Amino acid sequence: MGEPPEGDRWARELPRSRVARSWWTRLYWLVPVAAAALAAWFVYVELFRSGPTIQITFEDAAGLQPGKSPVKYRGVKIGSVEAIELTRDHRHARVKVSLERSGEGVAREGTKFWIVQPRVRLAEIRGLGTIVAGDYIAVQPGEGKRESSFVGRLRRPWRRGGSGSCCWPRTRTR
Repeated sequence: MGEPPEGDRWARELPRSRVARSWWTRLYWLVPVAAAALAAWFVYVELFRSGPTIQITFEDAAGLQPGKSPVKYRGVKIGSVEAIELTRDHRHARVKVSLERSGEGVAREGTKFWIVQPRVRLAEIRGLGTIVAGDYIAVQPGEGKRESSFVGRLRRPWRRGGSGSCCWPRTRTR
């Protein structure tokens, strides 16, 4: 009876583990915390910094590129082309545009959109900046109620001047 039972001797001969807490194991928590912070940033950008999405139908969308072609008003980028697709009848191109928060005011009835492309003629040279930067969509805002679907033009629209005569949209004189 002086000897321990057979099972207890095995228990005493087994190696014992030591639990040591390391500060490295706490660093692993940074990965999910950083992922949650990144997800929160994406939600913030999507909800609070982006504006409405609109659709513009053009006869031809040559020169526009999804993700690259901007929408500009007075030289300031207010949106970008997200996607380009053909209409069901295959006669027009439908351009999906994501406006920034600063440009949501142009999505109104009466707004005119047109594609700015380089144009060289005997009487004028226009849009040469698009040779380097690429074509873009320009805007002439309307005054009506909010709208999400527009028909675009291939050229800059005419606008009535103060004297009642037709002229190009007013430009700054020096």
